[in-house]
Amino acid sequence: DLLSKLLEFEPKQRITASEALQHPYFTSLEAIADISQEQQDLADQAAVAEKDGDSSITEYDKDPKFIVSESKF
Repeated sequence: DLLSKLLEFEPKQRITASEALQHPYFTSLEAIADISQEQQDLADQAAVAEKDGDSSITEYDKDPKFIVSESKF
């Protein structure tokens, strides 16, 4: 479902990046249950960095669902 929406040939019918990140593949209970401690730690570090004035931190840096741990490679 997600892949076909991302690969839609017609740009007006194609899912946006923002919409894709809200897809159940990223937001379902299974995705949340799969978050590792490393992902949570990285998200926490990003939140602290933002609090300390790092303006390059985005909402995705602080959300462990959007962080891929090095151990997954």
